[in-house]
Amino acid sequence: MKDYLKNEIFKLTKSKYIYFIIVSTFLFQMIFCGYYLMYLPKQEGVFNFTYSVVMQMSLAIFIYEINGIVLGAFLFSKEYQDRTFMYVIIRPISNIKLFLSKVIIMLVLSILIFIFSFLSSALIGYIFFPYTPFSIAGIDFFMQDLNIVESFIRMILFSTSVIIGILLSSAISIIYSCLLKNFLGTIISSIVTFFIVACPIQLKSGNYFSISSYQFPNYLMEKDFNTYLELQTKLNLLNIFVVIIIYIIGYKLMEKSRKKVL
Repeated sequence: MKDYLKNEIFKLTKSKYIYFIIVSTFLFQMIFCGYYLMYLPKQEGVFNFTYSVVMQMSLAIFIYEINGIVLGAFLFSKEYQDRTFMYVIIRPISNIKLFLSKVIIMLVLSILIFIFSFLSSALIGYIFFPYTPFSIAGIDFFMQDLNIVESFIRMILFSTSVIIGILLSSAISIIYSCLLKNFLGTIISSIVTFFIVACPIQLKSGNYFSISSYQFPNYLMEKDFNTYLELQTKLNLLNIFVVIIIYIIGYKLMEKSRKKVL
């Protein structure tokens, strides 16, 4: 397994796509950081700043999720398209090791990029925003919290929901990779599908409906802390279950492709 992981890392370091992902993420982050540094009231504090930047990066332009899609397309469909996957398919290795080696690298890298982006945004907010009492620190959602612990837990749960979004986007990318076997087609189809699945639609009643509840954490933030903690935890567990099912489907499709060749 270790050799397969090393091989996938080697391929990524030789690819231009990984550098595109890192540079594009950094540029968008700096744009949003600059915007909120200029227009966000200073008294709202570091929680408001960090949440606002991460929310825009994830729920407005899907940059973290697109990273997962591009990585999934590169590790799976690009090999089909360039026919390098033919060599991998006929090698005497197990399907599960082949699949997991690609998925582990894809997810670890996507999550590390998100964590770095989150922490660097928090650091920028900490440097440029003055200290404010935690009873008023943060955006309106966090103003309901009277201490740093509750605000911090909200941020952790929200960040977890973003990571689940990365898992969802990469899983969708794997399925399209096995079906289309085309790099560009996989990226376009995955982005369109993710947008349809993830974006909630506001009904006339004022409620929100979505095939996936991934983006609902943004609206759950308005709840009081205990209600938010309960609902967000249940939502995260439900979405993790859905993501696991999609990954299993992706694995079965890759296994089927390998059997056709063998």
